[in-house]
Amino acid sequence: MTHYKDADQILGFAFGEVLPDQGCILTDIFVRTPRGQGQLEGKRSGLIVHQGVLQDILAAKQPMLEAMTEMGADRDVLAPARIELPAWDQGPTLRSTGGAVYLCQSFNITEVVPEFGAVAAVIDVTLLGGPKAESHKNDYLIPRHVLLTLLADIPKVLAKIGQGGGAAAVH
Repeated sequence: MTHYKDADQILGFAFGEVLPDQGCILTDIFVRTPRGQGQLEGKRSGLIVHQGVLQDILAAKQPMLEAMTEMGADRDVLAPARIELPAWDQGPTLRSTGGAVYLCQSFNITEVVPEFGAVAAVIDVTLLGGPKAESHKNDYLIPRHVLLTLLADIPKVLAKIGQGGGAAAVH
């Protein structure tokens, strides 16, 4: 097993309120976190994601999926979420976050992890609005089925950002 055996797993994404002046969208990420012998599932709410981050993920779609197939990561290994996940467009609003929002500084898919049927991602966020801007960088596994769902949802999210006043280009 790789060093990812204890990494948090992304179970899904829900996109909410568009911040049109910035070309961003508020996002909830649903995660499974290993804790000792058990696992906790929940959401990390209020992540501000710029349309450019989504466009970069979408632009890497074909090579990423080809690499997953070549390396044997084209099958689901990790269990699906036990918690109920909302629809792709049922994410947070500024009001629902209570002002606790995190700016996604980077969202980089770094490698294929075939033994988990997943890709690894590093997400770097900074808490906004607090007395001190705290940054956190975490490794995540994104299972194949979650990645495929995200890739299918990104064009809809970019269109939503575009309708909200941001200039989004749908690939």
